[in-house]
Amino acid sequence: MTRTTITGMRGSPLPNLEAHGLAKKMKLATALIAEQDKLRRRKSELDHERQRLREEIKQREHEHTREWGRAMRAGEEAPKNEGIEKAKRRLEEVGKEIAAVSHAGDLSAAELQATVAEHREEWNAEVQAKGEKILSEAQEIADALTRKLSETESLVGVHTWLGSSGQA
Repeated sequence: MTRTTITGMRGSPLPNLEAHGLAKKMKLATALIAEQDKLRRRKSELDHERQRLREEIKQREHEHTREWGRAMRAGEEAPKNEGIEKAKRRLEEVGKEIAAVSHAGDLSAAELQATVAEHREEWNAEVQAKGEKILSEAQEIADALTRKLSETESLVGVHTWLGSSGQA
């Protein structure tokens, strides 16, 4: 089943215009909603990577301290911490990308709001017309179902008669 909403950059639900059959008529909004979804997914990936890097750095620092302590006792040089520095650099890059993605999400959300405001009347008329068409089709189906069900009324009498072994 197709989801009727898409989660926007800030976690708010946005309509899945494709699921509602409105994507072609509302191309601008559809594109901006898709962009919101893409940016939210990227931010989520980056958040997970940031968390993983923080845990990795913590673990590597702990291991480095233990190795350094062993080296001190053995009279050896302190071990290098290149892996820690590399992870810290990546963590910094991820933080910058998260900030950029968040800013892009804010810009996209503002553009979506402006686009909706600009096309509100036109798009609302489209949505209303589609809703009225669906309701009309549903009414036709309900009427056809009512007619079909009424055909069973005479069969109920026959069924009752047969159940009583043909006695009236």
